Amino acid sequence: MLILINYLKLGDFVLQSIKSDKWFIGTSIFVVLLALFLAAAMAFPGAFRYSNRPSNSNVGNTTPAIIAQQLQYNVVLKNLSYESYFFKDGKLYQNVPIETVDNITITPSANTVKVGNTLNLSLVYTGVFNFDIYYTQPFIENTVDIQYFGYYANGTTGMLVYYNKPNATKYFVENATPKAFSPAGMAANSATGMLVSIKPTAAAAGKTWVFCGGFFEAFSNNTKWVSVFNNVTYTKTNVSNSTVINRISRTCAYVKVYA
Repeated sequence: MLILINYLKLGDFVLQSIKSDKWFIGTSIFVVLLALFLAAAMAFPGAFRYSNRPSNSNVGNTTPAIIAQQLQYNVVLKNLSYESYFFKDGKLYQNVPIETVDNITITPSANTVKVGNTLNLSLVYTGVFNFDIYYTQPFIENTVDIQYFGYYANGTTGMLVYYNKPNATKYFVENATPKAFSPAGMAANSATGMLVSIKPTAAAAGKTWVFCGGFFEAFSNNTKWVSVFNNVTYTKTNVSNSTVINRISRTCAYVKVYA
């Protein structure tokens, strides 16, 4: 699958950048290990789920309209959310939205759970997801995004996300690969969903846990995106600028864990 290949190349690119970027070398050894993990996660998505963004560079899987766009215009990435369509003579035709996340909701299957039992988390992302409307290969090739969930004990700071801190798996472990779904009653280009299945460990017992949904996006040629992801997810920082987007759900879910 082309998206998977691109992400594997990105993982290799990140590792190569570590060798040449003095700032990156100066970061903790954990960031290096995180880069290795992310490269593996791209091949075997588990804790992270990279957006299920269809690759419409494969003509056999595209609509005639998308094929026509590819042939009629020069399409380039404008920013982390838009592409620009240019006529063949170089004049701008239009800027089109490809992917924007306006809101994230997270709903647990129960408000209480025992150690070792399964807890399902349903995450719904609403916004714009125009992968089936436009020729989006420039966007897919040049950006990386992560739909994720995080958690922290009620009353504490610092949200744990696989694997932004070494003890992220101490309290909860996934027992199934996250699954994408289409939210009922919502248009495909305005909402997407992710179902996560986890189990609390004994270390999580006796506490109320807060679960939040998140969305991270950066340019794939940004050699520092791994460390940025690590920081903004742990600090629960909403960011939206020209190089990085990170959104945390406005409301989070509370779940009590019993022994």
